[in-house]
Amino acid sequence: MSEQWIREIMSRCICTHTEGEEVWLNRRKGYMTATKASAAVGLSSFRSPMDVYLAWVNPDYKPSFNRAQKLRMRIGSVAEAEILASAATDPNRPGMYTPLECDAMLVAHPEYEWAACSPDGLAFSEELGKVVLEVKNTNVNVKHQYTTEDGKPCEPAGYRAQVVYNIACTGADNGILEASFNGDILYRTIPRDKEEIDWLFNRAHEFYRACEAEDELAVFSLIKDGNLRWDAIRKIYARSSSDGVSVADVELDEHIAEYKELSAQLKDVTSRHKILK
Repeated sequence: MSEQWIREIMSRCICTHTEGEEVWLNRRKGYMTATKASAAVGLSSFRSPMDVYLAWVNPDYKPSFNRAQKLRMRIGSVAEAEILASAATDPNRPGMYTPLECDAMLVAHPEYEWAACSPDGLAFSEELGKVVLEVKNTNVNVKHQYTTEDGKPCEPAGYRAQVVYNIACTGADNGILEASFNGDILYRTIPRDKEEIDWLFNRAHEFYRACEAEDELAVFSLIKDGNLRWDAIRKIYARSSSDGVSVADVELDEHIAEYKELSAQLKDVTSRHKILK
């Protein structure tokens, strides 16, 4: 079964590890990948939806990261192979999976021509079936994000979204998030769930269509989180003016004005509530 799965994945391979990172970076353009999808739906802690859009329409755009984020990403890319190797022999790994050799670096979704993923690793388990691996090299300061307040295991929403996306693109039965905390690997198994996949892909496809059309208003309307909406305004719509925000789109200007008014009202209500208390 595992050999058949690898052959099926290779039949949809867009770029191989043999071809290298430069080819991979070029060929992933125009595809909604797991990393982009996670950010597009507002779940990424590293990129905003507008970062995805701006990079889509302008290949030279680079999201702004602080020094700590840049360092973590550089270390993460280097440590990935070591984490995979360590996990492969860990007696505590979920399902005692066996890693599979596969040269696919970018894999197209079996149905959606706009979607693709770059799995960190593939494996097979008698218990879990076909498994896609997602590796994160992180630090102890965020370890609390892997446990709920009542002590149950969980994972950061953005990472979960990436695993769910990879499951759909590769056809895996399960995904395993492997988070390394200074060499101590914590595992989170995420089963294939059609409802969760459908939700994520529907949202990602809406965002993809807005990016392809270079429709800034459509992108803005898809952003639901208030802070991310202000991020969108700051990054693409805003320009210097007397009141701080000026937009060369009447309809969008009305959306922003309404949003500013509602935000002001909410701030006023919050202030009054504090005074009454």
